[in-house]
Amino acid sequence: MKNTNTSRFVSYLLNPIIAVIIAFIMGGLVVAVSGGNPLQAYKALFIGSFGSWSAITRTIRFTLPIIMLGLSFAVCERSGYFNIGQEGQMYAASIGIAFAQYLFRDLPDGILLIIMLAAAILLAGLICFIPALLKTKIGTDEVIIAMLLNYILVLLTNYLLLYSPIAEKGKSTALSIEITPRLSSLAILVSALVIIFIYQLVMSRTHWGFRLGLIGKNSVFAKLSGIDIAKFTLLVGFIGGAFSGISIAGEIFGVYHRVYNGFAANLGF
Repeated sequence: MKNTNTSRFVSYLLNPIIAVIIAFIMGGLVVAVSGGNPLQAYKALFIGSFGSWSAITRTIRFTLPIIMLGLSFAVCERSGYFNIGQEGQMYAASIGIAFAQYLFRDLPDGILLIIMLAAAILLAGLICFIPALLKTKIGTDEVIIAMLLNYILVLLTNYLLLYSPIAEKGKSTALSIEITPRLSSLAILVSALVIIFIYQLVMSRTHWGFRLGLIGKNSVFAKLSGIDIAKFTLLVGFIGGAFSGISIAGEIFGVYHRVYNGFAANLGF
């Protein structure tokens, strides 16, 4: 039993390392076929990512939203729900944040920040919940619904940033009013690590995580075991959207302090 657990732990550590090594090899082959030098390319990549403190902070800044979007996809995928609507979910979250700023601007920044995060999670979760609901109730393809919602949310955000109370007046581009709460890079990084730890703990150590994984691996067996697949799909649909909503917190509270048109273009993909 002890040897089995050790083997699983070693496999758990080696799998991502091997995956990264294979990715580097394949990337190097592409560079070589294109006529470049793979070693020089990877050297430039390393220096650009970790060659200075500003490079490191920039790398962290771009990595954190992608990590949250990865969790958004992963938690849905485990139940067989293909969540491709993160872009629309992020725009919905940004609308919630901007309207919270407009409606509750007189509140202290700490309370306002909590309200904004709640609004972002609620709206993003709702947008992710809609394709899951249609899939479980009438059997529609969640990919098509999610991609259509992406376009709708992009256009809706652009309209609201031009003509609604959250629009910054007198600007030549679609831009929201200033978002006053601030988060430091360290606070954003620590929050992301805590979320990752909790996610992994829930998925690997709880009955909920086990059942969710069972649905993704064999939905027929899960259904015969008495697991309510529709209920789990709806639940992870909302949770997946919540991760997408959280993903923009670093961008808005730590970098831009505004919502602007196209800020999340193709980030979900």
